[in-house]
Amino acid sequence: MGNSFTVELRDIDSIRPYDRNPRINDKAVEAVAASLKEFGFRQPIVVDAEGVIIAGHTRWKAAHQLGLAKVPVHVAKDLTPEQVRAYRIADNKTGELAEWDLTILPIEIADLQAGGFDLDTIGFDEKELGKLLSDAAGIKAGLTDPDDVPEPPDAAITQRGDLWLLGDHRLLCGDSALATDVDRLLDAGITAAVAPADSASVHSVHSVHPVHLLITDPPTMSASNPAPTTPSPPASARSATLPIITTRRWTRPSTAIASPPTRNSGRRIVPSRTTLSATRIFCRCSLHGSAMPRA
Repeated sequence: MGNSFTVELRDIDSIRPYDRNPRINDKAVEAVAASLKEFGFRQPIVVDAEGVIIAGHTRWKAAHQLGLAKVPVHVAKDLTPEQVRAYRIADNKTGELAEWDLTILPIEIADLQAGGFDLDTIGFDEKELGKLLSDAAGIKAGLTDPDDVPEPPDAAITQRGDLWLLGDHRLLCGDSALATDVDRLLDAGITAAVAPADSASVHSVHSVHPVHLLITDPPTMSASNPAPTTPSPPASARSATLPIITTRRWTRPSTAIASPPTRNSGRRIVPSRTTLSATRIFCRCSLHGSAMPRA
């Protein structure tokens, strides 16, 4: 085995991908591009004497996406053709053999978040980050089917400030006009615009649970195609990607629901099945110690 290791900068167009690369990597390009932009090139692209990539196809695609003219390259001159083929496979497969220590990883990610670091650059998607951050905070997933909604008790047990985890949903018994309650409901991470119907302000909320729909028809949210009776949201809210339905002024505390995207049928917003399930619970929680009316 040779002991020399040299790296040189080459024009990106002077190297080319292996036309029989068995690794499908298109879904990873965006994340690798974000990593290169944040951290720079820390691993060279490995090529053979002809400039054909042995290891680093995803980095090469990401560099193209970022518009880089030159990339760091190591030429593996000491490998036989059979070793080159084997190394292409081994470089990818050996990385799959490692596992995350899930007692340590959530703590590391939570520390990064606390320091204000952009978690979009480390390769985890929104759902994975939400789970890891919940684990770091000691929040445990429920043991029942998220769509299994039991009959409500005779006396309401939910109190102001209670936060319910409903599968992919989070439900807070609180006041959606208070930025502090919305912050707690959504947690921290991605930016969503939340505009109270009776306010000219738009709260900017950093969240790993982005809002896809905000309905302000407390307490039942049962109107299917209501005529708004409150002023339209300000222009800054209308320009956001958050659908807002307003059917009356907020005369009591209500709750925003962070849920998967909904289908839009004409002017009527049709919630998903899980959103409807969450709504049933929402309609039966208590506010200030009294049960809310049923739908």
